[in-house]
Amino acid sequence: MTKTGNRYLRYYLIEAANSVKNHIPEYKEYYYKKFGEITCHQHKRALAFTARKLVWLIFSLLTKNQIYFLKNDPIDTYIILNNDSFYLILDKDNIYLFNKTSNALTFYGEKP
Repeated sequence: MTKTGNRYLRYYLIEAANSVKNHIPEYKEYYYKKFGEITCHQHKRALAFTARKLVWLIFSLLTKNQIYFLKNDPIDTYIILNNDSFYLILDKDNIYLFNKTSNALTFYGEKP
């Protein structure tokens, strides 16, 4: 990441990378790998590299219109969208729509 561009966006991407590093094992490994390779300002530079990797992930997910799932995640069901009238629920293979007003669970389709 360079210092050109919006400094506030850079700040929040670094903060997001720090959070991702703490919660996703793949990014934690990447952070500590970069931390070990760098000799000066290790934490800040390793976070900048992790933020760059996160930006590429976000960009690829947005261009491919996909949802990110953890590898080997023990949780197999996600509630993605919680609206006033319905939930969008993802499990390992399918997508369901739950209507709160009628308490009906509808099969929406298979995951791409």
